[in-house]
Amino acid sequence: MPAWRHVLPKVGFLWLLICAQSGEPDIKIYSENTDGFNTGVPFSQWLHHIVIQIPEPAGGPFENPLQLSGGNCSEIHVKSLNATDLTSTELSPAFALHLRASLLCTVLVSNGAVRIGFALDNVTADLAFAVQPVLEPRSQVVVPLGKVEVTRCYISFVMSMLHLHGTDSVFNSALSQFEPALKDFINEELPEVACSQLEPLMEKQASAALSSVLVQLAPFLASNPPLPPEPAARPGVTLVNWGTFPPAQLLRSLVQRRPERVAGIIQRIRPQKIPLDMLGINRSVTIDSAGTTLRSYTEELTVEGFNSFVPGSLAIQGSGSHVWSTASFKELRLGAKLQAQVRSVDPKTLTQERPLLEEFQVQLQLGHVMARAETLAMVSQHTLNTMEVDQFQDFGCLVASANGTFVGPEAPLALRQLQLNVSQPVAEVAPCGSLDPSLAEVATTLLKVILSGYVPSFEKILQSSVSRMHHAMNDVVTQVLQTTPPCGKTEVYFGPEGRVNLSLLLLSSLLALSGFCALFSPQISHEDGSEDGDSLALAELPLATHPAVPVGLARSYPFFVVATMVLFFFSDLGLGTVVNIVFRAGDEVVTIGPAFSFSVMTLSRDSIKGGAWLIAVLVIGLSGLWPFVKLGMLLYVWLTPPASLKKSKRGRILLFLDEYGKYSLVDSWLAILALCAFNLNWSDNEIGVNVAPVPMLPFFTFVVASVVSLVLGHVATVFHRRTQRCEREAAVQRTVSQEIREAKEKPGSLFNKLQRQQAWQLLAFAVFNGASVLIAAFLTSIRYEVSGLVADLLLTEEETHLAYGLVSLGLFLTEGFEASSGLHTVQAIFFVFTLAIPLALVVCLLTLLLAPLKRRDHLRLLKVCHVLDAWAAFDVFVLAVVVANFEFWLLTQFLIYHDNVASACNWVHENLNAECLAMECHVQAGFILMALGGVSSYLTPKLYFRYCQGILEEDSMTSESEEELLRK
Repeated sequence: MPAWRHVLPKVGFLWLLICAQSGEPDIKIYSENTDGFNTGVPFSQWLHHIVIQIPEPAGGPFENPLQLSGGNCSEIHVKSLNATDLTSTELSPAFALHLRASLLCTVLVSNGAVRIGFALDNVTADLAFAVQPVLEPRSQVVVPLGKVEVTRCYISFVMSMLHLHGTDSVFNSALSQFEPALKDFINEELPEVACSQLEPLMEKQASAALSSVLVQLAPFLASNPPLPPEPAARPGVTLVNWGTFPPAQLLRSLVQRRPERVAGIIQRIRPQKIPLDMLGINRSVTIDSAGTTLRSYTEELTVEGFNSFVPGSLAIQGSGSHVWSTASFKELRLGAKLQAQVRSVDPKTLTQERPLLEEFQVQLQLGHVMARAETLAMVSQHTLNTMEVDQFQDFGCLVASANGTFVGPEAPLALRQLQLNVSQPVAEVAPCGSLDPSLAEVATTLLKVILSGYVPSFEKILQSSVSRMHHAMNDVVTQVLQTTPPCGKTEVYFGPEGRVNLSLLLLSSLLALSGFCALFSPQISHEDGSEDGDSLALAELPLATHPAVPVGLARSYPFFVVATMVLFFFSDLGLGTVVNIVFRAGDEVVTIGPAFSFSVMTLSRDSIKGGAWLIAVLVIGLSGLWPFVKLGMLLYVWLTPPASLKKSKRGRILLFLDEYGKYSLVDSWLAILALCAFNLNWSDNEIGVNVAPVPMLPFFTFVVASVVSLVLGHVATVFHRRTQRCEREAAVQRTVSQEIREAKEKPGSLFNKLQRQQAWQLLAFAVFNGASVLIAAFLTSIRYEVSGLVADLLLTEEETHLAYGLVSLGLFLTEGFEASSGLHTVQAIFFVFTLAIPLALVVCLLTLLLAPLKRRDHLRLLKVCHVLDAWAAFDVFVLAVVVANFEFWLLTQFLIYHDNVASACNWVHENLNAECLAMECHVQAGFILMALGGVSSYLTPKLYFRYCQGILEEDSMTSESEEELLRK
């Protein structure tokens, strides 16, 4: 009677496992830390090298007529293996195993005097099994773990080799004559004898094995033990109330009001891997039994089938620290990638057999699933309120929000209840390494037999695991809380550290204060040797020491220039504008931010990294470097004597700086264009979410620095002209006739003094400039297109397309967002520079051209036009719109996937195969008129200055010539 010595605990070879046991199984299950296995061979090699010992049968001579005394079989080669489901009715599991193999055996007979060696080819074993269901009395749940009955046994083979060997040569020659007869006898009798001996042994051992499994599962089938009391909140800690917390209320409202969109998002979720390492779950289990060790290691766990989510089935409710959630899926699947290693030790020789190692995947299809879960989440209200956006995306920070909120041994985060209703679970084993596909198919069939018709028991095991494993999960959560480091510092960029920022602001203030002290200090006359009024001596003096420049201003001007440089530096490094997310639920408001942030430095960096090169050139060149270049040139012009710098060149430099200093504002206009793209809001009664831009101090200091820079340029230009006038007056003394002539001068319009073609050309340009700016300001010129998952969830189809003109864009700053003093200030700055000053410039230009004024009044008005032209920024806004049309999407795409919301949006992009948020800016037909208005805003003042300055200088030269003739 053969008995198998070594265990093969593989589902596909259950019959081998049955034959390996000689009594009641003694199974020990425990866990150990491991990172997987790297030693072992696949099943086919392992089985080929295994040696199966055949012991001497017990009993009398009639039970052992051949006097067998041992032997072994080896070189087992499985040619095919498959299983068939024979289950006919529910709760009646039955299956068949079909095996084709070959092996070599050696049998010792006559107390070892004769050795019989034989090879069996085409060994065919056809075995059928039926399993009796068992009713677990404590839970009234039926499980397929009862008595096993062998309902069919058929074995056949072909003996391809037979060799008899005795103790001496004479005996061997005699035995060889019996080989044919013995071969026929074995072929005819051995199959029947094998089945008669195997059937009772397999039934006994299989029933005992299933009985041991039932013992292990009995606690999960019984009534669930009560969970320990919930932990108490730590005194002084305010916990989040999930029934009133605005983000939670918003989620609940979105789920109720927009079920189809929520379903669309859930259905896009790709298979999710459970982060076993992050959760600290022990991934290894070891089973010891009868000298055989089975070790399994879970490489990964996945959840699939989110695309089968049932729309409208999601429900979320909260109260206190509890959250209840419900969801349904038509076909939810759980997958596990496993390693299994089998090591067997010979109990006599204590030699280690060659280990078996297989890798495979198990996928459990739950079918239609309806799940309801109750979760305890004790989270600190204060911690959540102080988190920034990037910290909300950090697992360590979320853990920190629960750490320290509880008292007692229980964890503050726990799954208190899980109820699953499934239709018909189906398990499938798939090879992912060297596992033979036929073996995987056999395992799949046997799992199907075990699960078929036993949905209540399966549900009971899953639901009981929550309470039965509560302490284990409690330990996992506690371990995570203890080992997770404190929440790291936010990565949101706020410029330099606080001390550096404060130092820059204080330094700028101190320099400006020093400038005011120098401006209003007791003034001492210039000691330059030019008091004699010699025009040649005056011509050699720089602006800083010229008598036409007040001493206080001459000394304070460098202080003001350097103070403005430092203020620009502070503004460039500091965060100019942030975009926060505001959640509302009734009277409770939660602000999380910043989701996006803008500054000269961050825009420069992000535009380069994002490939928005035009934006990078504008921001770095015009808003970053140009203000320092302008102020440096102003300081150079102020301190440099004419010997090093010609006065004519000095005048051209100052005029250039006046005309182009305003282009440093392009960064501010780009920021405003970006802000108005974030029209993301949703509301339902008293619950809602919206974005809230918040202008920070650096934004205003940048505008202030730009204004001061313009003023400093005007001051240098004004006093440059005064020095020229002073030098002319020193060279040519004014006569009484000049004064009388100027007093008698009759007012006249430049329109009549200019050439007719030039006059009409200037008039047409001014009228077109004013009309185009005014009309284009109200036309729809730009359109934003917002798309992506966030937009689909929050916005309607109409709200994803935002059309603006200049006026509506400025109004949106306070109408589209929650109005604040900061936004009102930004709105005022925007309208003043882009609309009010350009229109005022047009009015002044028309007055200069058409109004009958004296020459001196014309010159004064011309200076006013120069100043207004230096401040009019309509053309700067047009330039910003042009660049935004081509590269705004590049910048926003980089910000979304690399800035403050990068972690969340990258997860959305990778797991939902969808854009998180996408924004594009496109010009509309009305932009044509806006562009023409921008060009005319740039050219019209230049033409006026050229023609009007020329005619006024010509009048001055004519009057001086007439005066010279009168003197002669």
